[in-house]
Amino acid sequence: MTGAGQIIIPETIAKGKESVEYFPEDWGKIIVTDATGINYTLYAVKGETDLSQYELPPAPPTGMFDIRYSSGRIAEDINESMKTIEISGVVYPLIVRAEGMDMRLKDETGKIVNVNLKSGEDVVIDNSTINKLMVSGELLPTVYSLEQNYRTHSTQAL
Repeated sequence: MTGAGQIIIPETIAKGKESVEYFPEDWGKIIVTDATGINYTLYAVKGETDLSQYELPPAPPTGMFDIRYSSGRIAEDINESMKTIEISGVVYPLIVRAEGMDMRLKDETGKIVNVNLKSGEDVVIDNSTINKLMVSGELLPTVYSLEQNYRTHSTQAL
């Protein structure tokens, strides 16, 4: 830093409780690992969460390792809309893994990377031109069924 600053500690940590669950276990994880073995975890929240508690510091200079949602957070609700993950300073190929959730992952065009990942599955991205990924928690069908069709009749008074 070149000047004075401050560190803001979220209330949940500052209160000094013995057990603080900052990243609840039921949240989904997106784990990105580069070719050097460096990995970083982003979180997909469930339910009502104050996302302002999950802001990251400003992005480092271009070329330094950094993975974050475009909102500047480490956690997002990917179920409400498609979110962008920004990637910089990584060594390709990347491995992107889903844990604790199913997700849809694609690059900006949707032509190079466009996959559905179930919890525990991963995808390898070896195209170094990809520096943004779009992610959503699209629900994948687990059961298919064919139901009986029906026809309703309406009667009109003459």
